[in-house]
Amino acid sequence: MKIEDVTTQITDRIQENFRMDFLEMQRWQVEKEKHLQEEKIQELFFRYV
Repeated sequence: MKIEDVTTQITDRIQENFRMDFLEMQRWQVEKEKHLQEEKIQELFFRYV
């Protein structure tokens, strides 16, 4: 194996891991916002009931 091949493999892995982390962060953010909306809805519900 040439050093260029190894470098390419490492770079590919780093990019793949970064993409996965980024997607996970986005998913987490969506879940968090969803949870906040649910809390707000409950708060409003109990205020008017």
